[in-house]
Formats: sequence, C-alpha cells, structure tokens
Amino acid sequence: MSRRIFIGIFLVFASLVPLSSFAQEKSWHFNEWQTDITIHSDGSIMVEETTDVEFIGSFSWVARQIAKQGRMEVSDVQVYDNKYDEDVSLTSTVIDLYSETEVKIYHDTKDDTRNWTISYIADNVITNFDDYDELYWNAVSDDRDVPIDHVVAYIHLPLAVDTDAIQQRILSGSYGSKDELATFEIVDGKTLKYEGWDIAAYENFTIVAGFPKGLVPDVPRVSLETEDSGFYATLRQVGAVTQEQVYVPSTLYVDEDIVAGEYNLEVSKFGYDPITINFQTPVSGNVVVHLDLRMQWWYGLLILCFMLIIGMYFLSPIILFIILFLRWHRHGRDPFGKKVIIPQYEPFKDITPGVMGTLLDEKADLEDITSTLIDLAVRGYIKIHEEGKKKYRFTLLKKAYKEDKQLKEYERKFLEAIFSGDKTDVSLASLKYKFSKEIPALRKSIYKETVDAGLFEKDPDKVRKNYRIIGTVLLIIGFSSGFIYFIGLPIIVYGLIFFIFSKAMPKRTQTGVEAVEWSKGFKMYLYHAERYRLERMTIEFFERMLPYAMVFGVEKEWAKQFAEMYTAAPDWYASNNFSAGQTFNLVSFTSGLSSTMMPAVTTTLTAVRSSSSGYSGSSSFGSASSGSSGFSGGGFSGGGFGGGGSSAG
Repeated sequence: MSRRIFIGIFLVFASLVPLSSFAQEKSWHFNEWQTDITIHSDGSIMVEETTDVEFIGSFSWVARQIAKQGRMEVSDVQVYDNKYDEDVSLTSTVIDLYSETEVKIYHDTKDDTRNWTISYIADNVITNFDDYDELYWNAVSDDRDVPIDHVVAYIHLPLAVDTDAIQQRILSGSYGSKDELATFEIVDGKTLKYEGWDIAAYENFTIVAGFPKGLVPDVPRVSLETEDSGFYATLRQVGAVTQEQVYVPSTLYVDEDIVAGEYNLEVSKFGYDPITINFQTPVSGNVVVHLDLRMQWWYGLLILCFMLIIGMYFLSPIILFIILFLRWHRHGRDPFGKKVIIPQYEPFKDITPGVMGTLLDEKADLEDITSTLIDLAVRGYIKIHEEGKKKYRFTLLKKAYKEDKQLKEYERKFLEAIFSGDKTDVSLASLKYKFSKEIPALRKSIYKETVDAGLFEKDPDKVRKNYRIIGTVLLIIGFSSGFIYFIGLPIIVYGLIFFIFSKAMPKRTQTGVEAVEWSKGFKMYLYHAERYRLERMTIEFFERMLPYAMVFGVEKEWAKQFAEMYTAAPDWYASNNFSAGQTFNLVSFTSGLSSTMMPAVTTTLTAVRSSSSGYSGSSSFGSASSGSSGFSGGGFSGGGFGGGGSSAG
C-alpha cells in the first residue's frame, strides 16, 4: 500500500512540474558574421564568409543559401571548420541551382559555439558605369530567422587607388529600406571596411563600394536606345556561324565572351518592319545602338480597332445603364395615378394589413407578417394571453380555419405555423427556432396574394431576385477577373447597376397605384381621425382598423381618439394587468402592443440558431533585383548581389 501511495505522490508531483524543465528549447544565433571580399583584376570576386554561431540544444546541420541575381555565377565553393582546423568541403553538400547555390554543413553540436568559413568565387557582379565601377553586395543572408550580434565586412581592391576616388555606403534594415549607417572607413587605398551591430532577423546589411575605372575590365555591352520594347534581337558576328537571339524588354547586354569585331543586329517585332544594323564592338566599353522601329499600317489599324473595343468596353456600363433605364421605363415604371391624396375611411377593397404593408414598400417585411397576429385576433381567430413580462400564450378559437373561405392563403399558413400539429394552445417561447423556418413560405404567399389581388403585374420578390442573381454573378466574375489593368472593373459596375435596378423593377398595376394612393389617404384618416366622420367611431371599428394603424405606425394617434369610450379590455386580449375595478387605459394598452408585445413576437418568431466559423491565414511573397547603382536614389537595402538565406537544425 505504501508503494502505491509513493507512486501516486510522485505522479502528482510530476504533473505539477512544467514540461520545460524536462525538455530544453532549441535556439541559435550568430555572434559574429565577417565577410571578406577580394576583387580580382578580371572582374570576379573571392568571397570568404566566416560565421561564429552559438547553438543552444542539439543541432546536426547548418545551411547557407547564396542567392544569384542577374548573370551572377558561383563556383569553387570551399568549407573550413575553424574550431577543429580542418577542411570539411568533402563532408558538406553543395547544390548549384538556377537562383541560388546551397551549402549544407553537417556537424554534431550541443550547447556549444562553432565557427566556419565558406569561400567561393562570384562572377558578373561588378557593375560598370561611365565614371566608375561598383560592387553592390548584400554582405549577410537576409532570409534567416535569427539575429546577428556583430557584422564586419572588408573589400580589397586589385590595386591601391587615391582614397578620394573611393565611395562607400551601408544600407541596413528590411528589404527595400533606405536607412543608412555611417560605420564605414577606408583602411587604405586598397581596403574598405564596413561594420554593424545588432542586425535583427530578416534584416539586410548591404554594402556599396565605388572605385575608379580601370581596376577591372568593362563588360562588353550593347545598349539599345529606343522607345520601343518587347521585340526580338538576333546578334550575328559578321563571318561567324554562331549567333545569339534574345527577347529584349529594353536593353540588350552582350556576354563578355563575345569577342570584339563587326556585328549585325537583326531586330524583329510583330507588326513592325524588320531592320538590320551593322556596328563594331570593342574589347570593352559600351556601344549604343539607336533603333527606330516603324509600325506597319495594318498593325496600326488593328491597334486602333483594339483601342476602340477597349474604350467601348470601359464605357459599356453607361450603355447598360441606359438599356436598363429604358427597360424600367417600359416594364418597371408604375402607371400614373391621380397624384392627389384625400382621406379614406376604410382599407382599399378590404385588403389585409399584411398585404397593404407589402404593397406600400413592395416588400413583405417582418412587421407585415406579425401584424397578421393582431388582425386575426381582432377577427376572432386567436385569443392572446399576456402571462408576464414578454411572456405570451395564444389560443386558437376557430378550429375549422383550414376550410374558412374568409381567410387568405397566407393567413391560413400563418395559423398552421403557430398551431402546428393540431395544437390549440401554444406559448410564444415554444415557437422560438421553429417559426422562423416558415417565414420564407409566408412571404412567398403574401407576394402571391398581391399578384392575385391585381396589385402587381408579377411577384415583386421574384423580379428583384432575378436582377440580383444576375448582379451577383457579374460581381463574382468581376472580382475573379482581378484588377490587372482594371479588366474586371466594368463587370463589377455591371453587377452594381443590376442591384440598383432590382429595387425599381417590380411594377404595380393601375389598381395597385390606386390602392397605394388610397392607403396613403387611409393613413391620413387614421392619424387625424378627429377631423373626419367621428360619428363612425365605434369600438368595433377601432379594433378592426387597429392592425392597419400598426402597419402605418400611427396606432398611438388612432387610440387617442377612442380613449374615452373604450373602458374595458378587448375580448381577444387577456392579461393579469386588467384587474377588476381597474380603469382600462386604451392608449397604454395600444402602446404596449407596439412597444412590448410586437417586438417580443418578432424577435421570437424570427429567431434562428446561430453558427460561426473562422478562418485565418497569411501569405507572403518577395523578390530581389539588382543592376542599379547603390549610390543612386533607387538604392535600397537588399538590392545588390549576394545575400540569400541561413538555417539550422
């Protein structure tokens, strides 16, 4: 027993000890990174990268990816282990890819500091300008997730020069940053030094050295001076069999192994007259060739037609708007009415409150549906019981309502949804999450009633949906097309135009327009009842018109006209608040219906079960370029040759 107790205590204790005390987290970083660059007289450079790396935990490899930009080439990679004073080139792997050269060093290190030197030759990294030559170099790898405590870089020129003719610059920070450091110096006429501290993860340390011409040979280069682009150029040496064909976006560079001599440059571009230019190229230097491409007449006509099509395409939303406007004018505009609103003392042809509300704004709103509850109660189909704050119960009084010819189709559906399964007594709370499923069918039935009553030519909801479906499809196509050259923008505008016209396209009939004007006059009467035919005001008339007043939002004004004659609670509404001997207040009762009961009914009947889902993600991309001067306004961190990535594991 004591052994079991001991084991139990041990397990409890072990569960309280943090997991980190048993497993040490791995990490690594660079204590120092030294880059030593020697520029050779042939224009190539010898790069030696010596890194002092501190490892916490167990590691078995470290990798260096040397990025290659432009025509840069990497060769003769060597690896030396400074801690153990041995060449480990044979046990390391070197993989030469198109965009980078990867060096992977294998080792067995745990909680220790290691020191390696990677050396390699890089060609085609010196940029020749008219007044000077330049090395624009990313001295450390920027694609790394660890910091570097200290960076020092040296550049050794082939010959000593006047120090006044040397330029230096350091660009540090994330890719594209133009932040500069002033920690550089000219050690002597041949040696330049650059230094930095606390280089954060993914930050560059880019060095730029400008030196006089003549130390390295200029790369023979043919520059094309032209306003055109996107053509093919074939360079042929006169008398030679070999040729070089390149696609020219702007400038044609000739490889350095092309010998000096006479060349023909043949240029061709679709739709342009082909041309051939003869020129001489020296051993070094820059030859500027001017190109004047002439467009053929048929191609110019083709471009003009294309531009007209593009112009029409981007102007087409205006044409679509005009077309839909004309369609609305013919098929969607309501007929003209009398344009005069006079008081009316009863609903138009006894249309129900739900239908009247739908007619006025062309939508079967929730208020139109729930107003049916009061209307059916007034007409003797339902009795409403108030049992507490926002607690109500409904009793079915006419069980044979399904065969009742006095009811509209949507009214029967409403009663079926409330008293489902032959129930005759239900609480409002029991309808939560259930009644909401019936709302689409009720709306559809109300819209059908407006058409059957001759108020609309077609189902207004279907008309709107048809236009919105087209608009939605167009929006999806437009956004899927992207915003490259704004190709998808007109299609997006198409979709928005269809959505705009979807609201205007449902068309009332002449009877429907007359009913709208009549209903507005009816609302006027309900609001200002004391001015019109007060002799018609009976308790029965008040109750019959109350649902209409609630649809119009004038129920309080309507109730004020009957406050004195209405002294008892209506038969269709029961509440504990109406105690015997207590004076009944009609205005308060009506206000309670609109401010307390109907919001509670609407909230409950429309309640749906909620669900949620989430998505998060991220994407990133990057690019590097070189070829511009590090001393120009376009110079930035990470814009030179070299750089790359570092990783360990």
